[in-house]
Amino acid sequence: MARELEINVTELSKTIASELDYLPASVRSSMTKVIKKAAKQGISELKQTSPKLTGDYAGGWTSRLEDGDDGVGVIIYNSKKPWLTHLLEHGHLIKKTGGRTRAFPHIAPAQANVGAFIASELERMDLSK
Repeated sequence: MARELEINVTELSKTIASELDYLPASVRSSMTKVIKKAAKQGISELKQTSPKLTGDYAGGWTSRLEDGDDGVGVIIYNSKKPWLTHLLEHGHLIKKTGGRTRAFPHIAPAQANVGAFIASELERMDLSK
C-alpha cells in the first residue's frame, strides 16, 4: 500500500529526498533478513553434506554478514579447518604416488541452492512496504 503525503511546492525536493532515503533502508532490511535465512540454510546443508572423517570439518561451518555501501552479502566459511575446503571440494595431488585424491563436491551444490533461494525470495518480496 502506497503512503500518502501532503506537501507544498517549496518542500517538494526535501520530501522526495526523504522518500528515496526511506525506500533503500526498507529494501536493505528485507534483503538482510533473506540473506541471513539463506546463510542458515546453506550452513545446515554444508554440515549435512560435508565429508565426515572426524566431524571437525563438517561442524566448522559458520557465516559472516558483509554490509557495505554496495549491498549486503554473506560469507559462509569453515572456521575449524578452512584449509581443507578447496582440497576436499576439488581433490588434490598425492605427492608420493603422483595420483589424485577423490573430490567431494559439497560446496558448489550448497552455493547453488543458496543462490536459488535468495533469488526466489527476492522475486516474491514485496518492495512497496
